Amino acid sequence: MTNPSRTNQELLEENSALKQEIRELAHSESEHKQEMEKLRESEGLFRSYLEYAPDGVYMSDRKATCFTAIASAKRSSVTAARN
Repeated sequence: MTNPSRTNQELLEENSALKQEIRELAHSESEHKQEMEKLRESEGLFRSYLEYAPDGVYMSDRKATCFTAIASAKRSSVTAARN
């Protein structure tokens, strides 16, 4: 104990509050893990979509910087440029 003048009741109340914080943190961690799993599943679906998209996919930011281009999109843009 760092402060000997604290009463037993104060220590019990602090202990109870700390236990509650631990429960809340454990719950928060559980929710975080669930959300991360949902995100992984969503990313997997998105990657599958990009991989199997028949017409290709091109994504860019507001400055028109391409950050995702699928091979089929690259092939079709090269073919269109040649025609």
